[in-house]
Amino acid sequence: MLPLNWLHSPIYIGYLRLSAAGIDATYCNPCGLKVTAGGGDTQAAAHKRFANWREGITAHLDHLALYRDSTPDPRHFSYLKGTARTVEALGGKWAPSSTYGHKLVQYLKEVQAMEQPKQADYADHWAEASIRRVMDAGIMGGRNTGFAPNEPITRAEVAVVVDRVLKQMGK
Repeated sequence: MLPLNWLHSPIYIGYLRLSAAGIDATYCNPCGLKVTAGGGDTQAAAHKRFANWREGITAHLDHLALYRDSTPDPRHFSYLKGTARTVEALGGKWAPSSTYGHKLVQYLKEVQAMEQPKQADYADHWAEASIRRVMDAGIMGGRNTGFAPNEPITRAEVAVVVDRVLKQMGK
């Protein structure tokens, strides 16, 4: 189970920047928090417009913290306090979908896997500078398992390299 304190991570904040919760992105409101007066889910005027994304995301995190055990926002309903102590438990509570929390954790793991810096298998290799140069130039990209600097190059890889060089030369 993933504790709710992960919600303050830069990965989650980056994920939220991509979401507009069904309203215009100029609202800087990643989850569709409403104004105190409330209103319908499809009424733009019923949703809070934040000055910037940091303010909107902070409000979202404060709202989600209520389900864990606390919130700095006095407008939140006290009966929700402590009803979801983990991210997975948010499903069916904060979000109507019972799988919401599990999907959120799955997405987080996918994003974390993408953002993990991989140790280059050519670090400290005698050809590291040349390898970086051909990679930066887009001529070679390595294999799924890494660059594999000590492995023989295949005919197919040679063909790709030659094609890329010719394209860069305009031929």
